[in-house]
Amino acid sequence: METSEHFPWRASASVPLQEAVFVFEALAEHLDEHLELTRKDGTIRALTPEGELVLNLRPSTIDVSIRAIDTLTVGRAMELVATHMQEFSQEQLAEISWRGNAVAAKHARCFRMVTVTGVVDLSSNIRRLTFRGEELQPFAQGLHVQLFLPRVSNALLPDPDTVVQGKPIWRDLQEAPFVRTYTIRRLDVAAGTLDIDFVLHHCRSPYTDAPGAGFAAIAEVGMRVGMFGPGGRSLPPARHYVLAGDETALPMIARLLETMPAESRADCIIEIQGMADRQWLPSRADCRIRWLERDETGDDPSDLLLSQVLALNIGPDDPERFILFAAKAEASRQFRQYLRDVLHHSSRRYLCAGFW
Repeated sequence: METSEHFPWRASASVPLQEAVFVFEALAEHLDEHLELTRKDGTIRALTPEGELVLNLRPSTIDVSIRAIDTLTVGRAMELVATHMQEFSQEQLAEISWRGNAVAAKHARCFRMVTVTGVVDLSSNIRRLTFRGEELQPFAQGLHVQLFLPRVSNALLPDPDTVVQGKPIWRDLQEAPFVRTYTIRRLDVAAGTLDIDFVLHHCRSPYTDAPGAGFAAIAEVGMRVGMFGPGGRSLPPARHYVLAGDETALPMIARLLETMPAESRADCIIEIQGMADRQWLPSRADCRIRWLERDETGDDPSDLLLSQVLALNIGPDDPERFILFAAKAEASRQFRQYLRDVLHHSSRRYLCAGFW
């Protein structure tokens, strides 16, 4: 079992809430889609190789304790807690007063306003937006960013009222943007540009239900969004990688393959809508890619992927192998339970992420 002994950086806070129980349960449900949780009475604990998050429910507060290997990981956890507490609460939360040695340390994450400079359809289902911004070097340290999208589809995103520890704050909830996480597909620091790929099949829903796809569907050169990050890291060293994901994970898989060492082997299973969504995925590694097309099977998104990955002869835990599964939250939860409860794999050697 993993331990929290070697996490030197810390942050903690007590967050007063009128509906502490409701927010606590909503947080538990959300975190369970992405992390392995242990729960006892009013305490939730999530432990990963990079850090530990503990939530304690009190009568009118939620106590938060974060420990991690570095300040960047602590910062990501602080942002996760703050963002989702605000999302699940029906009240305007005061700024969380964090304490601990990681809070006083320099924060590596930052906020930029970026402008759309290019719109390209890779297929009828996937659209690439190119953004331009100033001083993008910090974003080279991670895979993902949070995008701040206008509350109304055709509105101009207002500048934040203030930026606290790199994090933008909009005090008027009517103007506060939607926040969605995306993978940087390509970053050119010298040119000040980056590409982000958006899956469009969700934009059948109203803009408020799928603001990321909705924004990409109507994006034009000159539109502005906010960007905060970076987040995410490269995979841990391994001789053999199993990378499985649907089209929402395709940018992440592509980035990981591009940086994979030549001595590694990668088996990739990628679910897409149809043949037009296939992409060229270069890698120095010994890479085998299997494409699963829903147009041929009629399966719902992520169901085909889950069934095919479960059919693999994965076998017992292997210290030389790392497994990534990234798709619909429910599918990721089921596969994580399979690795943990049936095959008894160590959580150090897999990552199951709910991307939507």
